[in-house]
Amino acid sequence: MHNSPGVLSCEWNVGTGWSINGSPVSGTITTSTNWITLTPNSFPPDNVSVTPILDGVSYPTLTSSVGLAPFRPNNTIVGVSTACSSTSNIYTISNLPNNINVYSWSLENADPDNHNVIATLTNTTGNSTSIIVTGSGTVILKATLINSCGQISPPISKQVYVGDPQKATRIIGPTSIIPDAIVNYQVPPIEGATSYEWRVPYPYSVVNNFTNSRLWLLHYSTSHTNYITAYTGTKGRAGLVQVWGKNICGTGPAKYIYVSQGYDNNSGRDIIIRKVDNFDNNQGTNILVYPNPAKDKIEIIIKNNSLNAPHTIKIFDLNNRLIKVVEGKGNKSIVNVKEIPKGLYIIKIYYGNEIKNQKLLIER
Repeated sequence: MHNSPGVLSCEWNVGTGWSINGSPVSGTITTSTNWITLTPNSFPPDNVSVTPILDGVSYPTLTSSVGLAPFRPNNTIVGVSTACSSTSNIYTISNLPNNINVYSWSLENADPDNHNVIATLTNTTGNSTSIIVTGSGTVILKATLINSCGQISPPISKQVYVGDPQKATRIIGPTSIIPDAIVNYQVPPIEGATSYEWRVPYPYSVVNNFTNSRLWLLHYSTSHTNYITAYTGTKGRAGLVQVWGKNICGTGPAKYIYVSQGYDNNSGRDIIIRKVDNFDNNQGTNILVYPNPAKDKIEIIIKNNSLNAPHTIKIFDLNNRLIKVVEGKGNKSIVNVKEIPKGLYIIKIYYGNEIKNQKLLIER
């Protein structure tokens, strides 16, 4: 009926929950226009219907169904991911508009089978709350929001680790070793740990490069991760291999295994990784590997190989898995190691009737 000739009026049935110019209205409102401006004052307001009247003749009533759009805010919980008993652990909701408030805060253990109370909430006022740490483990902090329409949002969640790290579940590695060998030990990631502390049979040293030593040597590049590479020393002393998880709150309980001298015949995976020939690289041998440690590529020089004689270079990890093979001729080869992950490896060089082993450390 827009721009229709004749006299037009509209009867609007607005029910309740609406205002015009700030004043609440309800029931039937008649206008001489085909539009009306309404503002909701309660939620949800009633549906709105209109009956057009042209020259005194009523036409079919039209109805607009009024509902609420889903309330799914994209706000997040802001605060530390690791909460300690010695710190104030305050959490807030990010970018909260004026017409939205926090409806509730709650806290629950991430492990539903853990019924111990390891944290509680305190000082919960409006947009913020604080966690009090009473144990250690992972909790889920949740908040729900409410808008001016009275709608409550789905929970917003943040995972928080509270307290010192947990104890490692197990140490994986050889329980029997021989002298002058390179060995690996590792633990599954420790819950709550952001770094690790390892100890090998005492006395030992933490070093950047392995050299011949009577003592155990622990490689510095792995000493703060969940795995280590160690040299057993020329004496191959028995003792404890120990590990602790650490975070900003402190140090968790120790996990340890006793390592004795000798071969472990129970499992090929637990036997010593490899006894290393010519362990002191590039000294007193006919092989030169550099740079070592390496990043992208290495050059291997075979001092007593003839210019046209073939040679083969194989790179193994410390679990004796073949990583790369390079065929070459003469007394020099360049090997690209950029695609090999950082760590300690063994290079085996085959030339003439000889096989030489060298260690290679790849760092990034």
